[in-house]
Amino acid sequence: MSQFKVLAVLPLAFLLAGCHLPDQLDFRPKAVTATPPAPPPVPEPETRTALVTIDYDKPSPDFRAALAGAVKIVEQRRPGALYDIVAVVATAAEAPAARTRAAEVMTAVEAEGVIPARIQLGLRLIAGQKPPQVRVYLR
Repeated sequence: MSQFKVLAVLPLAFLLAGCHLPDQLDFRPKAVTATPPAPPPVPEPETRTALVTIDYDKPSPDFRAALAGAVKIVEQRRPGALYDIVAVVATAAEAPAARTRAAEVMTAVEAEGVIPARIQLGLRLIAGQKPPQVRVYLR
């Protein structure tokens, strides 16, 4: 009879070998780490039409009124839109001045109520670009 008990218990031991005793990890909900959605990728500037193009053929062009009107229309039709402000110059030597111009345009867009997190600055070198420009694109 004891041999019969051993034979009956042996398969039960093999079945329970893969089990474990319950502990806190069995009852604690698994933490869900939510990652914020990534902003849409920046398309190539050549394939997009600029919302506003500012030519710097003279030292201080008056762009603020036209830019403000365009931003107001965009904010009414597409609240939360993302803006790409891209300075376009012919040579790398013009880059410091182009960055300053792009920052000035960004400040003007922010003055219309657009938060800085929705604005991305860029610089593009295009050989032969005359005059230097700052282009405002929508994403």
